[in-house]
Amino acid sequence: MRSVRTVAGIDVGNATTEVVLADVTRDPPRPLAWDRAPTRGRKGSPGAAEGAAALVARLARRAALVVDAVAVAPQRPVDTAAAVVPRTPPPTRELHVLAAGVRTPGRPGLGVGRPVPVTAAPAADAGSVVLLVPADVGYREAAARVAAWLDAGAEVAAVLVAADEGVLVARRVPADVPVLDDVPLTAAAGAALVAVEVAEPGRPLGALADPVRLRALLDVPSDEARVVARALADAGSAAVSVGGAARAPVTDDGGFVVDPAGGHIGLTEAVPAVRAAAPGRFRGLALPGRPCVDVEDLWLVDLDAVAADVEARRPHDRALGLVVASLAPHDPSSAADARQVVVDALGVPALPVPDEVAAARAGALSTPGAAPSAVVLDLGGGTVDAVAPDGTQVVLAGAGEAVTAGVSVALGLPRGAADWVKRGPSARLEGPHVLLAEDGRRSFTDVPAPGEAVGSLVAPGPAGWLPFARDLAPAEWRALRLHLKRATLGDNVARCLRLLAERAGPAAEVLLVGGAAGDAEVLRVLDQVAPGVLVGRADVAGGVVPGALAHRWAVAYGTVLQTRP
Repeated sequence: MRSVRTVAGIDVGNATTEVVLADVTRDPPRPLAWDRAPTRGRKGSPGAAEGAAALVARLARRAALVVDAVAVAPQRPVDTAAAVVPRTPPPTRELHVLAAGVRTPGRPGLGVGRPVPVTAAPAADAGSVVLLVPADVGYREAAARVAAWLDAGAEVAAVLVAADEGVLVARRVPADVPVLDDVPLTAAAGAALVAVEVAEPGRPLGALADPVRLRALLDVPSDEARVVARALADAGSAAVSVGGAARAPVTDDGGFVVDPAGGHIGLTEAVPAVRAAAPGRFRGLALPGRPCVDVEDLWLVDLDAVAADVEARRPHDRALGLVVASLAPHDPSSAADARQVVVDALGVPALPVPDEVAAARAGALSTPGAAPSAVVLDLGGGTVDAVAPDGTQVVLAGAGEAVTAGVSVALGLPRGAADWVKRGPSARLEGPHVLLAEDGRRSFTDVPAPGEAVGSLVAPGPAGWLPFARDLAPAEWRALRLHLKRATLGDNVARCLRLLAERAGPAAEVLLVGGAAGDAEVLRVLDQVAPGVLVGRADVAGGVVPGALAHRWAVAYGTVLQTRP
């Protein structure tokens, strides 16, 4: 049997799998090739193990190397699902927002009236009316019919348009009345009264966002006026209805957590306790519409509170809700099965590795100048793992995927796009070639951007500039982004370090490893939550291949360090 020369160190993570091929005849082992790929399915599953084995084989072929053994830490099955739980906004009985913040309102103004189809016969004695223009009536015909109502002596208070033609209608209406488009007319038609307001460009609403004025305009209870006015605080246009057909009450199946006594606490109410709790305090989790499952740790983030802290503009018609990360109980048998899948697929022996967290520490301490007394913090996709010099470990749910989920919900983006947008500073595309950065500086692009992207915030993406938001200024998004990172990742790291300090003493220095450690703003966030602690990124195997493995391959290289024959 040939001697072991090349070992494949494998790190199967929640989001990505990393592999390092290293020559273990050197001291220290010399990395020869390394690569990563998205993890296939659930960490700890046979599919994830098969994906890791395929990555090892592909990398060995590309580097023309023969793998003699594998070093893979026990793959703990981690269900760290960053699930967004919607929170139902406070209900209203009679008062409802028909539309708010439409992109192309037709004309500023304020009007209140009874909703009437614009196609109805004009009547001078109809009182104050809000004319409804259905989608099958074009803007020219709509303007002519509004003019007929005016000519008949009717008191036209406002015009609501179903299609995206508010500006075209307003320019042809011979009266100074507010015009709002993109309005669902079915709901408007059944109302007793409708109030319409369009503010001057760039200005917020004046009447409909003021609960006292709204109460007076529509003669509604104070509590309802307060709820709706608060929801419209950032809108520049809105239509609000009162009366009409009764709406079914909204039920709030918001899920719950199981407390130590076995009682159920709603997710929203449990946020403060969960964020302050040690692992294991809350042992069960039920997401909306799903059965209760056992968990080892929970992490909750209230996105509405995050947005409120920075006065960020939010959707008028819904609450942002919560991000929930959960850590499943450890299953040793499943971990052993996953390692065997790798061995069987590659046909080489597996060298013993104690665990992932110990491997992360070994890899991190290969950083030149690393202090042996440093705490190693592994920021992965699903968990925050910390290990002290004496081997004491803390593993908590909630890391990079929680940040992605928060950004996805806050901006209304798909998860894939949010994963790119979250990573660092953005810019606003002022023109096909002009970018306005978050610090106010302007720069020029080498390639013209698509016309439809002009006016959007953009971030570097996999295929160039990725447009993602039109209703936020660069400085607004910077404030919200940094606060999201602190609430989702930074505060959890602070919780992790507190627990580690209780068990092994306080940390004076922290070395960061893992994918989330590469975030351009993570050092700033952690400086805020861990004042007085020296925080830096690892340079894995930096004395052998400086800067090549950086922070990401700590576990993969660490498994090799722990298994040298």
